[in-house]
Amino acid sequence: MNNKELISELGVKLGVSQKNAGELLKSFVCLISEQVIEGNQVNFLNVGMLEKQYREQRISVHPTSKKRFLVPSKMVVDFKTASTLKNHLKTLTS
Repeated sequence: MNNKELISELGVKLGVSQKNAGELLKSFVCLISEQVIEGNQVNFLNVGMLEKQYREQRISVHPTSKKRFLVPSKMVVDFKTASTLKNHLKTLTS
C-alpha cells in the first residue's frame, strides 16, 4: 500500500474527504516523529514500538579492498514488533 492508497482508505474508513484524511495522516506522522525525536517510545497496540537508539561508532572493513574505515556514531529509529503480531504472522506462514 502506498501513501495515496492509505489516504484513500483512511478517508473511506473515517467518512472524510481525501484532503482531510491526508492532513490527518500528515499530523499523525508529525506527532509520532516529534515524540521519537524527543526520546519517547511510541507504542502501537498489537503492532509494535518505535524508539530512538544511539549507535556507537565502529570500525568497518570494505569487503573488496579490505580497507578499514570508521563509521561515525548516529541516532537511529528502531522498531520492535509486538509478540501478538509475530505470532499472527507465524500462524499465517504455517
